Amino acid sequence: MSLRFGSVTVTVASSPTTAQEILQKNDQSFTNRPIPESVAAQPNVNDTLAWAPADSRWRNRRRICTTQIFTSQRLDLLQHLRHRKVEELVQHLHKKAAKKITVDIGELAFATMLNLVSNTVFSEDLVDSEFESAGEFKELVWRIMEDAGKVNVSDYFPVLKRFDLQGVKRHVKVSYERLHEIFDKMIKKRVEDRDNLKVLKASSH
Repeated sequence: MSLRFGSVTVTVASSPTTAQEILQKNDQSFTNRPIPESVAAQPNVNDTLAWAPADSRWRNRRRICTTQIFTSQRLDLLQHLRHRKVEELVQHLHKKAAKKITVDIGELAFATMLNLVSNTVFSEDLVDSEFESAGEFKELVWRIMEDAGKVNVSDYFPVLKRFDLQGVKRHVKVSYERLHEIFDKMIKKRVEDRDNLKVLKASSH
């Protein structure tokens, strides 16, 4: 069935058979979905894996993820890392308990999962050993999720996009830019470490 939201027509797949027809048999026709304004606010949105056009670059990036980063073999190799992160979490809880300091379990669990993912992708922690830097990242992610969940009139009346009447794009843009600053810093450090390692290897020969 189809629904009309403002000037946008939305097609609803209301049965498993129809969903299979769209997602499996005709997936190429439906890959380039419209990008909500709350998502378009981030830098280089067309370079992201989730929202990039389904072209050769997107397929190459997806192949790298499935064959190099998130393979069963690689995840098995990182099992020791997952054990270590859980041990660090338990040690942190013991330390806080000894000092009778209240802790936010949700935030600590979030920080631990964040470090697991960042170690899989960047080979280093995104959150410090005392879990103090997790708060900012969690706040950024939560703010982005809140803005992405808002009903935005610009998404249903594209002619109004440039006005950003509800200020959603302006508000969420700040969070996206801060996230990119954090990731850019990690990538820059990783590239510098790799270059320094090459220099050391060259000098040793």
